Amino acid sequence: MRPETEEVAWEDADTRRLAQRRLISPVIGLILAALGIALVIVTVTMWWHIESVARWLVILGVGIAVGALIASVFGLRAYLLVRGPLRQHPWRITTLHFDPELHPRDVRLVQSPRHQWGQTTEEASPPNFRADFPGNALERMKGATVRLPVCGEGGTRVVSLDASARNRSRLGILRPHPLVAQQEKQDARQAKQAAKAEAEAEQAPDDSSESSGGHPSAQ
Repeated sequence: MRPETEEVAWEDADTRRLAQRRLISPVIGLILAALGIALVIVTVTMWWHIESVARWLVILGVGIAVGALIASVFGLRAYLLVRGPLRQHPWRITTLHFDPELHPRDVRLVQSPRHQWGQTTEEASPPNFRADFPGNALERMKGATVRLPVCGEGGTRVVSLDASARNRSRLGILRPHPLVAQQEKQDARQAKQAAKAEAEAEQAPDDSSESSGGHPSAQ
């Protein structure tokens, strides 16, 4: 298991190497996009010589270019999603519980596990993350409570899935659970409404005093 560190996770060469593997798919996507664009350009310049198949070659080239660009954007987003926590936070050994009955990717951070009859006191609390792990890692962890190195605070976090062989190590992602994100938005909306109501309540006495002071008192 990867040990806890005091320095940010990005300082570790193996961690950087694992994160940079996610750049492979965007690079391949850009290469395929360039090939698709090149196919379109060559087809257009030779249109009259290959008129019978030119239209289909243009459609093929455009499809390859657009699909590859979309894949590159998603691949680059996945890389940036991992790089952000790794460049800002250290690894911390964290207890994770994978719920076996709800959504297969539901995960809960166990803050203070106290094992009793094989269970923890926090098993009744709702999950607060959705796991995005490569391969069959989720199948192996389903229903288990494990301790893994986790990097990040608050929102998206990165999990180190170390294997026996270094070249088989992987990085997983914990995204905020949809119900948690929805509850946070609702709390923020309620706080905003409460602040607005408080401001209006403070302004109301001032308005009433100004209106009463504007009229002369009866003789």
